[in-house]
Amino acid sequence: MCYGSAGTQAAGLWEFLKEGAMSKPLHTGKASYSGVLSAYLSQKGFTAASEILEGEKGFCRAMVKEPHLEKLTENMSTDKLKIDINSFKPYACCKHAHAALYAIQELRKSHSLQPEDIAEIKLYVNDITNYLINNPQPRTPYGGKFSIQYCSAAMLKFGEVGITQFSDECIHNKELTDLMQRIEVIRDEAMEQLHAADASKLASRVEIQLQNGQTLTMQVDYPKGDPENPLTCVQLAVKVCVDSRVDAQAYCSFAAADAVNLYAAVLHKSVMRVDIFYASDNFFRLHKSFLLYCCMLTIADFPGIPEKW
Repeated sequence: MCYGSAGTQAAGLWEFLKEGAMSKPLHTGKASYSGVLSAYLSQKGFTAASEILEGEKGFCRAMVKEPHLEKLTENMSTDKLKIDINSFKPYACCKHAHAALYAIQELRKSHSLQPEDIAEIKLYVNDITNYLINNPQPRTPYGGKFSIQYCSAAMLKFGEVGITQFSDECIHNKELTDLMQRIEVIRDEAMEQLHAADASKLASRVEIQLQNGQTLTMQVDYPKGDPENPLTCVQLAVKVCVDSRVDAQAYCSFAAADAVNLYAAVLHKSVMRVDIFYASDNFFRLHKSFLLYCCMLTIADFPGIPEKW
């Protein structure tokens, strides 16, 4: 276990998938920790290589013999930051499952589907999705997050794939394990071509054969939560405050002073004009999740909220 955790911190390795081990959040958590630590070290005068990316012994040349260094600054602009077009994950599992899950969620909703209605499900996916999460028998709740079969079955049964769907009780639920046997994952050339043409397009096509002989089909090019298919304000707020298992008061304590004032205004239904806080897109971007939660609480009390939110 010690070697596994030490090794995976070296490069964000994916060997953990085989055993459904806990390494994935360590990758992102430790990377964020290292970024913050580096900022503090720099602030305190700790010296480091000034050309760590492009230098002769830097990162790029350690990875490839002839790096395309121009890519480091290509289209660089403070007006087009990647964080502004970030995806938000509505489902608590690997992003590569999200296109199929959104399709199943929509088909379930529009046709009132239940597990007993299903004869067979075919999931048409690209190469990397097939490689990473084609796992028909996850051994642990965490391993279930990287099983498109389990996630799809859970979506059909519960109508959502949140934190509560990844428990020992759920992962061994007989109805779910039976349903997983009826799910086939197919590496599809059309889905692979979509991904090859646009790496941000993690598309999947879902075909559901019902017991009555009817076939339902839906293809999703951009999963829910992508900039091209964004979450609504209520969906984003629910993600932050429900999936994070915090209440508004706890979230509030970490927000900036302006967000605290807005929280108080909403909760106490103050006559204060809430829309003054919406004037600045920069402010909204900084406190988006918190503001959306506040708006959700009593949204009917505040007409005129901009439609884009």
